[in-house]
Amino acid sequence: MKEVKGGYQVVFLHNGSQWNPADEVYAIAKYTQGELQYMANYLQGNTSAPQGLCGIDQTSCSNPSKNRFTAFLQITQKSLSMLPVYTVKRQVKVSNMGKPCVVFTYGVGAYDTQGKQMYKFNSSLMLNNNMIIKEMANKYKEQMESALGGWYAR
Repeated sequence: MKEVKGGYQVVFLHNGSQWNPADEVYAIAKYTQGELQYMANYLQGNTSAPQGLCGIDQTSCSNPSKNRFTAFLQITQKSLSMLPVYTVKRQVKVSNMGKPCVVFTYGVGAYDTQGKQMYKFNSSLMLNNNMIIKEMANKYKEQMESALGGWYAR
């Protein structure tokens, strides 16, 4: 059986600057060059060739997932110039007792690689059920929360 090269990789962006600390981190699912042919096979309906997308950070797989690529396309509105995004936002609120407490909110979006623009969706359905988003959340949620300052109010 032919070995598939690729898988998607995750890159991180944040909304902070030199003067303002970040309060939001974005995990962007970026397909690799090795995936392009398998994605094209899927889009062209070429059933005799491997189709789909390999798992997160895999260097190779023999059976790319059509369901994973469908989840990718669901978020990006079937555009390959858009990339799925998982977001974590940290806010410090005041509790009933007057003490500061940290609240994290999680979201879904798409990053336009051509316009360098981020689009956020208000979709708990995608947040809870999309394979790509769930994989990124399972692997990077705690790391992203920690990068924003963790659960302690500063």
